[in-house]
Amino acid sequence: MEKVEFLILRNLLHNEEYVRKVIPFIKSEYFEDNNQKIVFEEILDFVQEYNQLAIKEVLCIEVEKRKDINDTSFKEIVQLISCLEDVPVESGWLIDTTEKWRLS
Repeated sequence: MEKVEFLILRNLLHNEEYVRKVIPFIKSEYFEDNNQKIVFEEILDFVQEYNQLAIKEVLCIEVEKRKDINDTSFKEIVQLISCLEDVPVESGWLIDTTEKWRLS
């Protein structure tokens, strides 16, 4: 079963409407998995700096620059990023699910 965090990361990478609505309200500490947290931080940094969606290649390059991860973590994070495919999800449900996750 897919976790909400993965669904959120996937849509933060591919769904601009979703990003604009939810990114101001999501914090990295909401992610329990450290690798997911790092991916979120890189997506957030990119969106805040360039005001557009990040792409997988950019995320991988930015993660590689980080000094707070080791080679094993880097490989796991790159694997996670590679799995973030663009799969359509009903927008209202996705936003409701994100709000519930954030509040839990």
